[in-house]
Amino acid sequence: MWGKEKYTFSGATVAVPAKAMTAAECLDGVAPPTTGTTTLKSCASGTVSPQWAVTDGSYALVTLKTLSLWQKTGEIVSAGGTRLAVQHGGTGLSGLETRVLRSEPTYPGQEAGEAPGIDGALYAFATVSAKTEQFSAEGKYALVTGKGESKVVLQGRRCEGLKQLYLVHDIDNVCVAKVEQKVLWGKELTFEVAAGVDRCAVLALVSALAPDGVAVMA
Repeated sequence: MWGKEKYTFSGATVAVPAKAMTAAECLDGVAPPTTGTTTLKSCASGTVSPQWAVTDGSYALVTLKTLSLWQKTGEIVSAGGTRLAVQHGGTGLSGLETRVLRSEPTYPGQEAGEAPGIDGALYAFATVSAKTEQFSAEGKYALVTGKGESKVVLQGRRCEGLKQLYLVHDIDNVCVAKVEQKVLWGKELTFEVAAGVDRCAVLALVSALAPDGVAVMA
């Protein structure tokens, strides 16, 4: 999807997509900002149960937590402590495949599913796929639209290099997010996300592309 080095990190500029994502397409059910660019900071912590704490300026946004490395489950929690979604991943022949599940149906008549160690019915909201290459990774974030149906809305790449550098594009190949590790071996990432884009979707995709897949328990 990227071509031969068509997209380089230094040459990419974040731009607003032609069509903004709706509230129904956003993980937290809230429409994204309509103007400007959001700068987020994520800081990784923990080894047994790693997590990413994400802030928007001086305000906490969400936390991506590992629930079980063995069962490959995690969760995305709001600043107020509400569970927004559960992530359940696994590694297949095509790479990492992760389901993003919520407690409410995504479409009428959707059948409930489950995730190991999680009580209550869960419903597929999105899927994240990632394939790791020798020094990079590529992946997609797709919204579930019906039984056996989905729609890719974001595609991402971890660029080659010593530092972690990520680019996220929409389906029209507009660069809608850049993510950079400012300090080599540092635990903090800086996200630049365009208006009209679900920030949680960007976080879920980038976490799947990370070298350790920390937020999705690859």
